[in-house]
Amino acid sequence: MTTKRHVTHRPVYLAKTDLKSSGITLRKNLYRISPTAAVTLECLLASTLLSPVRHNGTIQSCPAQSDHAQHNSIMTDAADPFFEAYNRDNIAYGETPAPGVQSIIDLSAAGESGQLRALDLGAGAGRDSIALAKAGYHVTAVDLSDMGLERINQRAAAAGVGERVTTQAADVREFDFEPGKYDAIIATTVLDHIPAADAAIVWKKILDSLTQTGLLAVEVHSSEDPGSDLPPGCDSTAPKSETTGAVVNYFTPNQLAEWATETSANLRILRYEERLEWDYTHGPEHMHGKVSLLAIRKGNSPDWYGQPRLFPRREA
Repeated sequence: MTTKRHVTHRPVYLAKTDLKSSGITLRKNLYRISPTAAVTLECLLASTLLSPVRHNGTIQSCPAQSDHAQHNSIMTDAADPFFEAYNRDNIAYGETPAPGVQSIIDLSAAGESGQLRALDLGAGAGRDSIALAKAGYHVTAVDLSDMGLERINQRAAAAGVGERVTTQAADVREFDFEPGKYDAIIATTVLDHIPAADAAIVWKKILDSLTQTGLLAVEVHSSEDPGSDLPPGCDSTAPKSETTGAVVNYFTPNQLAEWATETSANLRILRYEERLEWDYTHGPEHMHGKVSLLAIRKGNSPDWYGQPRLFPRREA
């Protein structure tokens, strides 16, 4: 297996800003802070300045964080906020690949798997990367968590697919997306972990990196999630995930579908779903609002029977 290092800890500079109208004033001319702190500050300012949100045509405000379901956050390590989640005997998120990843495996041409290349963005502890490697893909697994990447390397070696998995420590916003390189791209809860403007940029880079027959599986948290700062999630009393603090960009209804159906996306949607789910793969039980997309380059017609396979041909 191969591990690449591509981590840049660039300082973020905030110019003098007068926010008196919101009751906040930054009095120094310039602040030099870490990228992690910048994201945190951005979210705090957004929640202060933009807390009134438009829902069903009217402006509504979310209750204060203390007014709805609480969670015991483990996001305490700014350098690797998922360290604790992956540094457990029972590793967070388990080993079962996401449904969209299993669909990609099912759709992959059996005779070509040895030449197929997959990109797993936000690979975590590797549940999707390992499954793809077992199916014959050569996988590049990208994540910011050193502990997660270490787990991927351990799991890949134990599964006998270490030579098919390359791990790379990188922020997806700084990853070098090569045009037309990947036969499959996985982005499981990635676009929701970066600010909205950055997510739109990364989305376009993902599309550019797909081959002409490429498959795409994307999953994000939705505004129905109890951790969301938007309704209806912000009104939920359901328990929140221990890693809620890492999600900064909750997708609104149909948002991901609209992205995928833009002409420039050049995608054919095979499956799209917005749902609630109870999660028992890490920490105390909690609820999520999720959006899942499975797509292929437009113009392709794979033998797709759904996930799970609903109406396949009967065996002779």
